[in-house]
Amino acid sequence: MKENFKISILWVAITTGMSAHTLTDMIPLFWNANIAISNEGVAPMPMLVLMAVVSFTIPMIGLLLSLYACKRWHKMVHFCLAALLALFCTAHSTELIFSFELPQLFIHPMLVVLSITLACEAWKWYRKV
Repeated sequence: MKENFKISILWVAITTGMSAHTLTDMIPLFWNANIAISNEGVAPMPMLVLMAVVSFTIPMIGLLLSLYACKRWHKMVHFCLAALLALFCTAHSTELIFSFELPQLFIHPMLVVLSITLACEAWKWYRKV
């Protein structure tokens, strides 16, 4: 159970980090700054769906699996979700190279470390059975 608890905490930390990532981008609104990335007035629905899936659905499924998985294939699905998230966080952190934002410098690297740690722990948990 200790491994499951550690893995569950990592999922919660990643979800918290993704929320902080979003909130940090919105804080300039308090100073009436324009944070829009486009002035078209229409949000791209595929992007919104992708971000909902990556920032909430995958972590919550991972959290549920870390708490209740009892079969080997559940743990494999769990590992695949953790690895997918690690790849996403690593790829998304390249955003710091192309459009550097100082506040995100404190969030992106931590999400990469957390997600890679999660993937490693998920692999160990899978292999343990």
